[in-house]
Amino acid sequence: MNHADLDALKQRVFETPWREPNLVQLLVMDQEEGFFRMWMIRDNELRQFAPLRPNEEDEGFYRS
Repeated sequence: MNHADLDALKQRVFETPWREPNLVQLLVMDQEEGFFRMWMIRDNELRQFAPLRPNEEDEGFYRS
């Protein structure tokens, strides 16, 4: 979904009346990001479950 409004997408996923909301997993990679972030519904909010560090802006992130 190139050029998607990711905030709107995440809001739509959160507002959907899922039968088992704790099983919902949304994988998102924004335009300038190098890896997917996983979002899950926990405690009645959509939360990101992905490493915050290292991230694409950290020095040496792209080195092997």
